[in-house]
Amino acid sequence: MLQLLVKLYLSLAKPDYISISECLIILDQPAELAKIFIELSSKNTEDSILLAYQIAFDTSENATQEFLTKLLSSLPWSATPSAASTEPGYMDVDAPVASHEQNDLVHVLMDSQTQPNGAAPVETTATVPQRICEILSGVTTVKLYLQFLARNNKADSLLLKQTKVILSLFNTSVESHFFLDLA
Repeated sequence: MLQLLVKLYLSLAKPDYISISECLIILDQPAELAKIFIELSSKNTEDSILLAYQIAFDTSENATQEFLTKLLSSLPWSATPSAASTEPGYMDVDAPVASHEQNDLVHVLMDSQTQPNGAAPVETTATVPQRICEILSGVTTVKLYLQFLARNNKADSLLLKQTKVILSLFNTSVESHFFLDLA
């Protein structure tokens, strides 16, 4: 049934790539979804690139890790810019969030200048595959979550430090009591 929907969506004059990608995730066909990413990124228009980014974000949120791994290996582009940032479970929590990085999502993903004919900027064309891979690997999502949390942090840091000190003293005394009871 879903395979029929994929064929139907592809036969439309303007294919519904978001619905197609959802069906392909359910059907567990990462190679077919990779073809869609290749097609959208090769069109080199702002709309198709933004659509590819949106599908990448949706896929990153909804697909399993196994599907994402197969999808990344199906893409012909190099997987990532740095090995450290793509290790499973890697997240540099201590890294400061720069204020110049706290831009709109569109400005993070696309340069604000476009060519007069509506095509994407020349430098964006080379980085679109890299950005899609970063989104699918979760790097971009983690950066955006950290930026959001840093911007919206309303916690009282002095209160948090005092609570940490009090709890560490309490835990030390509980642990000491525990070890004395064992003896």
